Amino acid sequence: MSNVKRISPSAATLRELYILSGNRCAFPDCNHEIIDENGVLVAELCHIEAALPGGERFNSQMTNEERAQASNLIFMCHKHHKITDNVNEFDVARLKTIKQDHENLFRNIMDDMVKSIADHTKRQILNKSKTFQSMNKVLGWDLIDEDLKETVDLCNNEFEILKQLDKDTRIVFSSIIERSERKMRRIVLLSLIQKSLRLNHVEIRDYLDILIRYKLISEPYHDEDYRGYISEIIEPEGWDMWGEIKQFCETKSIPLDDIIVELDFEILD
Repeated sequence: MSNVKRISPSAATLRELYILSGNRCAFPDCNHEIIDENGVLVAELCHIEAALPGGERFNSQMTNEERAQASNLIFMCHKHHKITDNVNEFDVARLKTIKQDHENLFRNIMDDMVKSIADHTKRQILNKSKTFQSMNKVLGWDLIDEDLKETVDLCNNEFEILKQLDKDTRIVFSSIIERSERKMRRIVLLSLIQKSLRLNHVEIRDYLDILIRYKLISEPYHDEDYRGYISEIIEPEGWDMWGEIKQFCETKSIPLDDIIVELDFEILD
């Protein structure tokens, strides 16, 4: 047992744990929230097998990384965190059962939601771009047809991703592009999106999770220049594609939603 240290769970691990918590303490029949209506964490992240020696149910055979994985973590209210410190009554097996029973409920609900969304998105029609002739002219690219075809193929691959999203998520992404700005990279202040779309903390978190999952935006991070959290818009092959589509729409006075939300990329032709 050498060099035992506490490792903070990754953002992806915390996101998984929160989603599967259903925003409720995992202890049976407890309805205490994990995050309240103001976006404040009002519960505790608990280790099934302790992070450090001397802690409850510490397992010297685990690695530091294993102790910080989702399988060893569980959200509980303060009261039940203290109650489960009784290792005689709450051993590893019992806590894992509590975690599994609680998360299975919300995992099944999520599976049903995913199936419902999948069925819905399959019915969506994507009008792909074919030539980009209008973009070529409006933005002054002066590309020959052969080069344009490569650009069209690259963009259509990105447009296919949007077809996999539900319409509400595309509305959020369109708002992100519309309110983004480019300095060294294209970024957006996330509080601006939340306020402009009147989303609560849980709603904005869920939408961002989806957009991160589909590699459309980066994980949020704090930026002192903006006094808040920002995300970067992912650029395919280092090209500011969404920024150029935004510029095209502004120049032509076309609502960006007509392209991103309605999936009508033929407008770019």
